[in-house]
Amino acid sequence: MGSSTLLAVAVLLASAACAVASTDGQTLKGYKFGSDAQKYINWAKDACDINDLLSGSSPDFNKAQDVYKNSNPKNGAKRTGYTQSLSTLATYQFTGEKHWDMYGKWFNDATWLDSFMQEAFKGSGDFVQAGTEGRAQGIKKTATSGILYQMVLHELDVAGQDMTQGKYGDKDGAPHTLDEAFAVYAGTACGPWANADKYAPLFGTIKDCKTNSSIINDQIVNHFINGRAAAKKQDRAGVQDAVDGIIRGIVATHIQAVLKYTKEMDDELAANASPVEAQAEGYTYYRTIAPLIAEADPQVAKDLYKLLDLPITPKKTIQYYNTAKTLMESTYAKLGISANMIGTFGAQSSTNSCPKVSSAAGISSALAVAGAVVGAVAMLL
Repeated sequence: MGSSTLLAVAVLLASAACAVASTDGQTLKGYKFGSDAQKYINWAKDACDINDLLSGSSPDFNKAQDVYKNSNPKNGAKRTGYTQSLSTLATYQFTGEKHWDMYGKWFNDATWLDSFMQEAFKGSGDFVQAGTEGRAQGIKKTATSGILYQMVLHELDVAGQDMTQGKYGDKDGAPHTLDEAFAVYAGTACGPWANADKYAPLFGTIKDCKTNSSIINDQIVNHFINGRAAAKKQDRAGVQDAVDGIIRGIVATHIQAVLKYTKEMDDELAANASPVEAQAEGYTYYRTIAPLIAEADPQVAKDLYKLLDLPITPKKTIQYYNTAKTLMESTYAKLGISANMIGTFGAQSSTNSCPKVSSAAGISSALAVAGAVVGAVAMLL
């Protein structure tokens, strides 16, 4: 059995162990749930399935679209009377909520997420020249980033509403709503938490070499913990501080993503190769934060959108990485983001110079972790 197969077995064991019926009382990434938010993890599982179906040399758009529209039955995303698929979430109208209204206005489209997904599935609109690779990336990144992060923002907005309305209950008030937000954020191996950790080694922003966790995720989980504690104390200002911190982390993650893929665009152009796949990734990630950037500087938000816009063919005469970096850095102060949060692309600082592990040692470690998780969860069931 090869090392990759062994590692896959380890991951499957750990995943199976974590398939707990309820999150109530469970601890995930250092955050302790005080209520059941399992169904929110189930939504994110659909995004993982779409990611898997569209990875590799032969992406299956038909199956991915079916999961998007109808959910994967094994993921348990059913609610009373209907299935809450990613398509349901992307077309739902959370009218009156700050971020939902902000995004709909900025894109001039109340269903901006679904519109983008449909264009990618059909190869139309923004994706008319994107090819198979660009279409697949647009769908994958919208599922694992655009939709899931938007659901986090939705839950954060609801938590604020709960506080205003005096809903402080552990199971049905602001603390519970923050549980739901964290379940979406950290509940799967391909969602927002994984996105933040993915870029840490590239920017020198690893917090812990043992877990490969990022500085951004360390800050975000602490904001969630502090926000939940503040909600239980009926501290509205404390909850708002936590929400603001979480949103800063979301923006910082996507700034790193845009920088990574604009650098790839430059490299592809220099090699006379097609940059369309990297462009699709950078463009899709940018869409997740464009209205938040616009809050800080509307003109910068528009300039970045024009720089990355998919229908436009990239040119060698444009330095995409440097241009994007300069534009985004001009908004850091207003966004409350520090340069240390973002790091430096390609940095080899002490924070990401983690010791190398041999394949055999890595597999043993993975299996040990899986066994520990299985044993721990078995004690809880």
